[in-house]
Amino acid sequence: MKLKEFKADLSPYSKKQNFSAHKNVLNKLLVGNLVSEFKNRGMEFEDYRKYTIEDDAQRIDWKATLRANQLLIRQTTEEKAVNVLFLLDVSDTMLFSSGESLKCEYAAEIISGLSFAIQREGNAIGLCMFNEGIVKVVKPKVGAEQYYNIINELSNPKNYGGGSNLKNALRQALALLKIPALVIIFSDFINLAQGWQKYLEVVALQYDIIGINIRDPRDRILPLNAGYFVIEDPTSHQKILIDTKEHYDIYKNNIDDEERALGKSFKNAKATVLTLQTNQEHFNPLIQFLEKRVRVR
Repeated sequence: MKLKEFKADLSPYSKKQNFSAHKNVLNKLLVGNLVSEFKNRGMEFEDYRKYTIEDDAQRIDWKATLRANQLLIRQTTEEKAVNVLFLLDVSDTMLFSSGESLKCEYAAEIISGLSFAIQREGNAIGLCMFNEGIVKVVKPKVGAEQYYNIINELSNPKNYGGGSNLKNALRQALALLKIPALVIIFSDFINLAQGWQKYLEVVALQYDIIGINIRDPRDRILPLNAGYFVIEDPTSHQKILIDTKEHYDIYKNNIDDEERALGKSFKNAKATVLTLQTNQEHFNPLIQFLEKRVRVR
């Protein structure tokens, strides 16, 4: 299965998104804890940079200023950019929709808004798109140009489709990152290979992890009393005939068990996961989730 046309609105100023107006709040909730941890490792000298009116005047290095004949301050490790890597599942199961947006389009809109807000505050952003392997990599980097590099890859239909292997993606993502780093995984977490939780735990030992579980309404519940339907597994292409009335409760209970198990897997890795549904707005649930995450931490 391949995506033929990408229709999502990736503009950070779209009506769907409030990220650009709340970039300071988002950065505090997303990377504030990482910045604090990084500062605590020590204030190692990196380089000098020009003084700006936003800097504390007490940080001016007067000896260096006299030598260079311009106001300079010492740049320490606390000012290094935090790396944020978006790990996006682009497999066939993410190309499903029972409404307006495919799951991958819904995820891309969130990544677009977060990327814009994060890079505006001087942090590095990167993107890793995966199916059975790594499809496309945009290594973490600071700057507005990086935001547009990510948007170009997100909106390219050629980057979507195929099987899925989260274990492989997590393993390869390690090579892209420096500490401190935040890894945000966007996936529907369907058809996960056995033992993927161990890879999550390994990555979580080194990096801060957030999972965003993207679900279509039909991923979670069947239409009640809608009659008989033929459904197909997107991976094996096996088809079965079901009666929605007969399978309604069975299906819902299985999905509830699956999502509880997913939450437990992230908790065991000392990480957190949020489930979002494509027919619902994402900004407020995401902010509430991040606020709760900060309180717990």
